[in-house]
Amino acid sequence: MKKALFLFFALLACNSFAQTNHETVYMIKDTIVTIEKVEELAKENKIKSIHNGVSEETFKQLNAKHGYQLIAKEFIFMIELYNEGEIHDSSISEIKKSSASTDSEFKVKKGDKIIDFEIQMTNGKTIQSKELKGKVILVSFWATWCASCIRELYEIPSKIIDEFENEDFIFLPISIDEKPEKVKPKLAQLKSKGINFESGIDSKKEIWDKYASGSIPKNLVINREGFITYLSQGNGDNSILSIQSEIRKALQE
Repeated sequence: MKKALFLFFALLACNSFAQTNHETVYMIKDTIVTIEKVEELAKENKIKSIHNGVSEETFKQLNAKHGYQLIAKEFIFMIELYNEGEIHDSSISEIKKSSASTDSEFKVKKGDKIIDFEIQMTNGKTIQSKELKGKVILVSFWATWCASCIRELYEIPSKIIDEFENEDFIFLPISIDEKPEKVKPKLAQLKSKGINFESGIDSKKEIWDKYASGSIPKNLVINREGFITYLSQGNGDNSILSIQSEIRKALQE
Protein backbone atom coordinates (compact mmCIF):
# COMPACT_ATOMS: atom_id res chain seq x y z
CA MET A 1 0.00 0.00 0.00
CA LYS A 2 2.83 2.39 0.82
CA LYS A 3 4.38 1.78 -2.57
CA ALA A 4 1.06 2.38 -4.26
CA LEU A 5 0.73 5.71 -2.49
CA PHE A 6 4.32 6.55 -3.40
CA LEU A 7 3.52 5.86 -7.06
CA PHE A 8 0.64 8.32 -6.97
CA PHE A 9 2.34 11.10 -5.06
CA ALA A 10 5.63 10.75 -6.96
CA LEU A 11 3.80 11.11 -10.26
CA LEU A 12 1.66 13.94 -8.95
CA ALA A 13 4.71 15.74 -7.54
CA CYS A 14 6.16 15.96 -11.03
CA ASN A 15 3.00 17.68 -12.23
CA SER A 16 1.55 19.32 -9.13
CA PHE A 17 1.05 22.99 -8.44
CA ALA A 18 0.11 25.38 -5.65
CA GLN A 19 -3.63 25.75 -5.34
CA THR A 20 -5.19 28.57 -7.38
CA ASN A 21 -8.66 29.67 -8.37
CA HIS A 22 -8.42 27.40 -11.40
CA GLU A 23 -9.95 23.99 -10.75
CA THR A 24 -7.84 20.94 -11.40
CA VAL A 25 -9.64 18.19 -13.32
CA TYR A 26 -8.77 14.49 -12.99
CA MET A 27 -10.04 12.20 -15.74
CA ILE A 28 -10.08 8.47 -16.43
CA LYS A 29 -10.61 8.10 -20.18
CA ASP A 30 -13.14 10.90 -20.68
CA THR A 31 -14.85 10.69 -17.28
CA ILE A 32 -14.18 13.27 -14.57
CA VAL A 33 -13.28 11.78 -11.17
CA THR A 34 -12.57 13.32 -7.78
CA ILE A 35 -9.17 13.57 -6.13
CA GLU A 36 -10.54 11.23 -3.46
CA LYS A 37 -11.22 8.63 -6.15
CA VAL A 38 -7.69 9.04 -7.48
CA GLU A 39 -6.25 8.52 -4.00
CA GLU A 40 -8.43 5.43 -3.55
CA LEU A 41 -7.14 3.97 -6.83
CA ALA A 42 -3.58 4.76 -5.81
CA LYS A 43 -4.01 2.90 -2.53
CA GLU A 44 -5.27 -0.10 -4.50
CA ASN A 45 -2.20 0.10 -6.76
CA LYS A 46 -4.40 0.44 -9.87
CA ILE A 47 -2.82 3.57 -11.36
CA LYS A 48 -0.52 2.92 -14.29
CA SER A 49 0.32 6.52 -15.15
CA ILE A 50 -0.77 10.13 -14.72
CA HIS A 51 -0.31 12.54 -17.62
CA ASN A 52 -0.64 16.29 -17.29
CA GLY A 53 -2.28 18.25 -20.12
CA VAL A 54 -4.04 17.19 -23.32
CA SER A 55 -3.92 18.20 -26.97
CA GLU A 56 -6.03 21.10 -28.23
CA GLU A 57 -8.24 18.68 -30.18
CA THR A 58 -8.83 16.47 -27.14
CA PHE A 59 -9.51 19.54 -25.02
CA LYS A 60 -12.24 20.68 -27.43
CA GLN A 61 -13.79 17.21 -27.46
CA LEU A 62 -13.81 17.04 -23.66
CA ASN A 63 -15.33 20.50 -23.37
CA ALA A 64 -18.05 19.56 -25.85
CA LYS A 65 -18.90 16.45 -23.85
CA HIS A 66 -18.81 18.08 -20.42
CA GLY A 67 -20.54 21.33 -21.29
CA TYR A 68 -17.46 23.54 -21.18
CA GLN A 69 -16.66 22.81 -17.55
CA LEU A 70 -12.93 22.69 -18.19
CA ILE A 71 -10.83 25.81 -17.66
CA ALA A 72 -7.64 25.06 -19.59
CA LYS A 73 -5.94 22.00 -20.99
CA GLU A 74 -2.94 22.51 -18.67
CA PHE A 75 -5.19 21.89 -15.65
CA ILE A 76 -6.24 18.40 -16.75
CA PHE A 77 -4.65 15.21 -15.42
CA MET A 78 -5.35 12.09 -17.50
CA ILE A 79 -5.14 8.90 -15.45
CA GLU A 80 -4.45 5.51 -17.02
CA LEU A 81 -5.32 2.38 -15.07
CA TYR A 82 -3.86 -1.11 -15.29
CA ASN A 83 -5.88 -3.64 -17.28
CA GLU A 84 -7.22 -6.65 -15.43
CA GLY A 85 -4.64 -8.92 -17.02
CA GLU A 86 -1.62 -6.73 -16.36
CA ILE A 87 0.81 -7.78 -13.68
CA HIS A 88 2.16 -4.90 -11.63
CA ASP A 89 4.21 -6.05 -8.69
CA SER A 90 6.07 -3.80 -6.30
CA SER A 91 8.93 -3.20 -8.72
CA ILE A 92 6.65 -1.02 -10.86
CA SER A 93 6.36 1.46 -8.02
CA GLU A 94 10.08 2.18 -7.77
CA ILE A 95 9.89 5.72 -9.06
CA LYS A 96 12.35 8.48 -8.16
CA LYS A 97 11.06 11.97 -7.56
CA SER A 98 12.25 14.48 -10.10
CA SER A 99 13.18 16.89 -7.33
CA ALA A 100 16.07 14.62 -6.38
CA SER A 101 17.89 15.61 -9.54
CA THR A 102 17.13 19.33 -9.34
CA ASP A 103 20.64 20.41 -8.41
CA SER A 104 22.27 18.37 -11.16
CA GLU A 105 20.10 20.07 -13.79
CA PHE A 106 21.34 23.54 -12.91
CA LYS A 107 24.67 24.69 -14.30
CA VAL A 108 24.83 27.51 -11.75
CA LYS A 109 24.38 27.55 -7.99
CA LYS A 110 23.27 29.88 -5.25
CA GLY A 111 25.89 32.59 -4.74
CA ASP A 112 27.10 32.56 -8.35
CA LYS A 113 27.21 35.81 -10.27
CA ILE A 114 24.89 35.67 -13.25
CA ILE A 115 26.30 34.96 -16.68
CA ASP A 116 25.71 38.05 -18.83
CA PHE A 117 23.13 37.71 -21.57
CA GLU A 118 21.10 39.74 -24.04
CA ILE A 119 17.59 38.76 -25.01
CA GLN A 120 14.94 39.92 -27.45
CA MET A 121 11.48 40.39 -25.94
CA THR A 122 8.16 39.68 -27.64
CA ASN A 123 7.44 43.42 -27.78
CA GLY A 124 10.59 43.97 -29.85
CA LYS A 125 12.70 45.43 -27.07
CA THR A 126 16.14 44.07 -26.21
CA ILE A 127 17.20 43.52 -22.60
CA GLN A 128 20.80 43.19 -21.47
CA SER A 129 21.34 41.62 -18.07
CA LYS A 130 24.03 44.15 -17.13
CA GLU A 131 21.45 46.94 -17.48
CA LEU A 132 19.34 45.35 -14.74
CA LYS A 133 21.85 45.83 -11.93
CA GLY A 134 20.16 47.42 -8.94
CA LYS A 135 16.96 45.44 -9.56
CA VAL A 136 15.86 42.14 -8.08
CA ILE A 137 15.05 39.78 -10.96
CA LEU A 138 12.98 36.63 -11.27
CA VAL A 139 14.08 34.69 -14.35
CA SER A 140 11.58 31.99 -15.30
CA PHE A 141 12.41 29.52 -18.05
CA TRP A 142 9.25 28.19 -19.70
CA ALA A 143 7.70 27.00 -22.98
CA THR A 144 4.24 27.09 -24.51
CA TRP A 145 3.95 23.27 -24.50
CA CYS A 146 4.87 22.95 -20.81
CA ALA A 147 1.70 22.46 -18.76
CA SER A 148 3.48 22.96 -15.43
CA CYS A 149 4.90 26.24 -16.75
CA ILE A 150 1.48 27.49 -17.79
CA ARG A 151 -0.04 26.63 -14.43
CA GLU A 152 2.79 28.51 -12.76
CA LEU A 153 2.16 31.54 -14.98
CA TYR A 154 -1.47 31.63 -13.83
CA GLU A 155 -0.16 32.49 -10.35
CA ILE A 156 2.44 35.05 -11.39
CA PRO A 157 0.17 38.14 -11.69
CA SER A 158 -1.38 37.98 -8.22
CA LYS A 159 1.53 36.53 -6.27
CA ILE A 160 4.53 38.10 -8.01
CA ILE A 161 3.78 40.97 -10.42
CA ASP A 162 1.10 42.68 -8.31
CA GLU A 163 2.92 41.92 -5.05
CA PHE A 164 6.10 43.72 -6.13
CA GLU A 165 4.62 46.27 -8.52
CA ASN A 166 6.08 49.25 -6.66
CA GLU A 167 9.44 47.65 -5.87
CA ASP A 168 12.78 47.52 -7.72
CA PHE A 169 11.77 44.21 -9.22
CA ILE A 170 11.64 42.73 -12.72
CA PHE A 171 9.87 39.57 -13.84
CA LEU A 172 11.76 38.12 -16.80
CA PRO A 173 10.16 35.00 -18.29
CA ILE A 174 12.23 33.37 -21.02
CA SER A 175 10.68 30.95 -23.50
CA ILE A 176 13.16 28.32 -24.63
CA ASP A 177 13.51 26.52 -27.96
CA GLU A 178 10.57 28.36 -29.54
CA LYS A 179 10.23 31.12 -32.12
CA PRO A 180 8.21 34.33 -31.59
CA GLU A 181 5.41 33.15 -33.88
CA LYS A 182 4.83 30.25 -31.46
CA VAL A 183 5.13 32.27 -28.26
CA LYS A 184 3.09 35.37 -29.13
CA PRO A 185 -0.24 33.56 -29.69
CA LYS A 186 0.14 31.82 -26.33
CA LEU A 187 0.81 35.15 -24.62
CA ALA A 188 -2.28 36.59 -26.30
CA GLN A 189 -4.32 33.64 -25.03
CA LEU A 190 -2.99 34.15 -21.51
CA LYS A 191 -3.66 37.90 -21.72
CA SER A 192 -7.31 37.16 -22.49
CA LYS A 193 -7.43 35.42 -19.11
CA GLY A 194 -5.81 38.32 -17.23
CA ILE A 195 -2.25 37.00 -17.37
CA ASN A 196 -0.41 39.83 -19.08
CA PHE A 197 3.36 40.01 -19.60
CA GLU A 198 6.03 40.07 -22.29
CA SER A 199 8.49 37.21 -22.64
CA GLY A 200 12.05 36.84 -23.73
CA ILE A 201 12.69 34.54 -26.71
CA ASP A 202 15.58 32.09 -26.40
CA SER A 203 14.81 30.15 -29.57
CA LYS A 204 18.30 28.65 -29.85
CA LYS A 205 18.56 27.97 -26.10
CA GLU A 206 21.72 30.07 -25.89
CA ILE A 207 20.78 31.50 -22.48
CA TRP A 208 19.16 28.30 -21.23
CA ASP A 209 22.27 26.27 -21.99
CA LYS A 210 24.35 28.60 -19.81
CA TYR A 211 22.12 28.13 -16.80
CA ALA A 212 20.43 24.73 -16.85
CA SER A 213 19.41 21.54 -18.60
CA GLY A 214 16.59 19.05 -18.24
CA SER A 215 13.00 19.90 -17.38
CA ILE A 216 11.11 23.15 -16.97
CA PRO A 217 9.88 25.35 -15.39
CA LYS A 218 13.06 26.55 -13.74
CA ASN A 219 13.37 29.80 -11.79
CA LEU A 220 16.25 31.95 -10.57
CA VAL A 221 16.04 34.88 -8.16
CA ILE A 222 18.86 37.37 -8.72
CA ASN A 223 19.70 40.13 -6.23
CA ARG A 224 20.54 43.78 -6.89
CA GLU A 225 24.24 42.99 -7.25
CA GLY A 226 23.67 40.31 -9.86
CA PHE A 227 24.14 37.24 -7.66
CA ILE A 228 21.84 34.23 -7.66
CA THR A 229 20.06 33.88 -4.31
CA TYR A 230 17.55 31.14 -5.10
CA LEU A 231 16.97 28.32 -7.58
CA SER A 232 13.84 26.25 -8.07
CA GLN A 233 12.53 23.61 -10.44
CA GLY A 234 9.01 22.47 -11.19
CA ASN A 235 5.72 23.86 -9.99
CA GLY A 236 5.06 22.00 -6.78
CA ASP A 237 2.91 22.93 -3.82
CA ASN A 238 3.86 26.37 -2.45
CA SER A 239 6.64 26.86 -5.02
CA ILE A 240 5.35 30.31 -5.97
CA LEU A 241 5.09 31.29 -2.31
CA SER A 242 8.71 30.21 -1.80
CA ILE A 243 9.78 32.30 -4.78
CA GLN A 244 7.76 35.22 -3.45
CA SER A 245 9.52 34.92 -0.09
CA GLU A 246 12.97 34.84 -1.70
CA ILE A 247 12.19 37.92 -3.78
CA ARG A 248 11.09 39.75 -0.66
CA LYS A 249 14.32 38.80 1.12
CA ALA A 250 16.40 40.05 -1.81
CA LEU A 251 14.52 43.35 -1.87
CA GLN A 252 15.20 43.85 1.83
CA GLU A 253 18.96 43.39 1.48
